[in-house]
Amino acid sequence: MDRAARVGQVSILGAALALLALSQSESAAEPWRPSARAAVAAEAACFRAATATAAPAARRMPSEPAPRAASASGRALRLVLPASTSARAGRSALLASAARGPAQCAPERCDGVDNDCDGEIDEVGALDCTPLYEDRDGDLFGAPGSVRCTCEAERGLSANDYDCDDGDARARPGAVEQCDGEIDNDCDGEFDLCGAVSRQLLQPGDVVVQRFQERPAGLIDADGEWFEIANRTDRAFELMGLELRDDGVDRFRIDRSLVIPPRGRLVLARNGDPATNGGRAVDYVYPDFILSDFGDVIEIVNRGQVIDRLRYGPRPQDR
Repeated sequence: MDRAARVGQVSILGAALALLALSQSESAAEPWRPSARAAVAAEAACFRAATATAAPAARRMPSEPAPRAASASGRALRLVLPASTSARAGRSALLASAARGPAQCAPERCDGVDNDCDGEIDEVGALDCTPLYEDRDGDLFGAPGSVRCTCEAERGLSANDYDCDDGDARARPGAVEQCDGEIDNDCDGEFDLCGAVSRQLLQPGDVVVQRFQERPAGLIDADGEWFEIANRTDRAFELMGLELRDDGVDRFRIDRSLVIPPRGRLVLARNGDPATNGGRAVDYVYPDFILSDFGDVIEIVNRGQVIDRLRYGPRPQDR
């Protein structure tokens, strides 16, 4: 204990003893008053508080054992003085998880606490998490089977799994069905309810190559080539996405809505201008598909399946 602390304690102790002596001298003339007892008790409390606050911990010689106290069972225990209240409060948050033993850890819940003592809070798969579903196309409808159970909403997740095509935002429950060929816009299991059915329902022989012109009279091939396809069924087909090809490298895919009526016909050509194609009305203009003058093949292909195949040879005068 340093000199200043000793002086402070002596001063306080002296004041307390003086007050006690005064009180005792007064008691010779009159009974001991409760007010005097209260004053002495207050002074004693101040003395204890001052000595506990101002006095530093007593020094021990290196060989002096640490203070010990006996437990109820008689076993000696080390007496450890508690840290100050502010120090305990400062460490409590940092050591909350580490201080708990395995018996205090529990399955994770969505409560802002690291229940399972793994260093993470409210992670995926907590007991009371909310199942959400991946929404890759951003249409607010999730994909079936893509569940992710989380405690908070996350970007790219939806609360439902009602999407029928999570790769195309045009397909979602409640959308208006469009004549776009291959998309079930309203997710009702049917395609293009616009007086036509999808080409996906085409069977071999439903649509065939009916006629063709590989050598137009009086025109160059690039201006006058065409072929005609016919629908042999009683229902209309949306042909968007249908592929046409030959045995070589020529091929194209119909890239816009094109409906062939029941028992109807369509003309496909390299040139859609009647002023230069010989006056023919054309329903679809295709690029880079050449009909050879000396024989070729025209195939109609739907999703890898050949619907019709026409092979022609050279004209008699070319043989």
